[in-house]
Amino acid sequence: MVCLNNKEIKNELCNMLESLKSVFEKYNIKYSVMSGTLLGAVRHNGFIPWDDDIDIAMLREDYEKFIQLIKKGRLKKYSLEAVGEEIGNGYLPFLKVMNRKIVVEEDLNLRLMNESYLWIDIFPFDYIEESEMQQRINYIKKQRNLFGRKICQLEKYYKQKKGMKKIYYLIMSCYYKNKDIHEISNNIIQLSKQTCQYCDFMADLSWGSNEIKKCVPSYLFNELADYQFENITVKGFKDYDTYLTAIYGDYMKLPPESQRINHGIKAWRVAENEK
Repeated sequence: MVCLNNKEIKNELCNMLESLKSVFEKYNIKYSVMSGTLLGAVRHNGFIPWDDDIDIAMLREDYEKFIQLIKKGRLKKYSLEAVGEEIGNGYLPFLKVMNRKIVVEEDLNLRLMNESYLWIDIFPFDYIEESEMQQRINYIKKQRNLFGRKICQLEKYYKQKKGMKKIYYLIMSCYYKNKDIHEISNNIIQLSKQTCQYCDFMADLSWGSNEIKKCVPSYLFNELADYQFENITVKGFKDYDTYLTAIYGDYMKLPPESQRINHGIKAWRVAENEK
């Protein structure tokens, strides 16, 4: 296997993004880059210098349309595949699109998947009534906390801890042994998408939004704009200021160096004879 440097990893992610963009355009799937990817497009015309991942948002309707395309094998042409609870080959309540030609190791303390390939995350945005925000977010937060504790059962997770932390996570793994992670994930999905009708607010409820302030106006998806992201043009919310302010506050101000955290990815290209 050939080790990739940071620039090469980002180039591979951009190649994946360009392939996904082709699928979205061919099948009329509306999307927006989100979180640090949109911030990077606005502030840096590409990746945030210390970032090493890509996030994409879709309204639930387009997200479910994309799931059907995945099930029909529409990503195979691009040597991509996806994992997630909703396509029956994972347990996360959102999608990870992966390139199995690029093996990765990740240095983050909490590994949510046992996968080891370069990925792009795709998150569904669901509508949420203003009057029910706090209650619904609290329900989802409880399920996500339970989901996180269930992850402690993964042998690789608690084995990498030391001292009292290792004991704590080992106890957690035993305590939640009889909980079914797929049931928990489905609970998160169902709670997230229970409001089907259009309303004034939306959020990445299944994974990202555990605060009311991160629920953003639904009109953001009504008008998208083109943004330069490295060497490709991508779609993003035209009113990026409303979205980025809700997520980051003063988003044009660089965070202190101690907060410039990435996934710590190390990556290798797999040769044909190594697959």
